[in-house]
Amino acid sequence: MIKYFDSVLRKTGGPYPDVVVTVRLFPSEALAPIYTDDGSGLIPGSAVTTDEKGFFEFFCDVGRYILDFTVNNATQQTI
Repeated sequence: MIKYFDSVLRKTGGPYPDVVVTVRLFPSEALAPIYTDDGSGLIPGSAVTTDEKGFFEFFCDVGRYILDFTVNNATQQTI
């Protein structure tokens, strides 16, 4: 298992809080099993939300994933 962490910034350069990051398996696009930051339990809905600094993290199995970034119930970007 590996720890994945990153942050989301606004185009203006400041942090972007409250962005919902949904993790999907590549290439199937099924929800990926992701785990709490201490690796102790599954995260429901395979989604985490950025904190006030735009930061998010989770644990997952080694592999390839799709990340959907959603703000105000609209997906803004997928990587």
